[in-house]
Amino acid sequence: MKKSPLTRAWKSTPANCRIRQTRLLWSTCIVLALGVAEEIHAQSVWNAGTGNWSTAADWLPAVTPVSGTSTALTFGGSTSYTATDDISGTFQFNRMLFNNTAGTVTLAGNALNVVNPLNGTTVLPTLALTGAGSATISSAMTWSGETAVTNSGSG
Repeated sequence: MKKSPLTRAWKSTPANCRIRQTRLLWSTCIVLALGVAEEIHAQSVWNAGTGNWSTAADWLPAVTPVSGTSTALTFGGSTSYTATDDISGTFQFNRMLFNNTAGTVTLAGNALNVVNPLNGTTVLPTLALTGAGSATISSAMTWSGETAVTNSGSG
């Protein structure tokens, strides 16, 4: 009676060990990549003076930011200006950085919501002023959970 190929024992040959090692390596890489993906934020940097958030050309990259739990917004510059959130609905973000070197950055318009990522990371939402300028947020703002608010600049 012939043995079925399904009932044969797995032989530990050098080739089979390499296959198992390769599978383990790829599995580990995928798990690590998924863990790192939680820390990646959708970055949008304001590159204009006074303007509306819905104008793609006012952002780097030249795309209107998308409201979401991993969105990060940066406002810089060396003069005073107003950036108006005219994107419909309450805009959600996880990080906002003001690194203007002078003047006052004013955020106006629709409501803002500072949110924790829903993916279980331990990264706190952040609102930070790091430049010598100042910032004013005149929009209504909701804080959905614990948030780090820092001022390491002189503004």
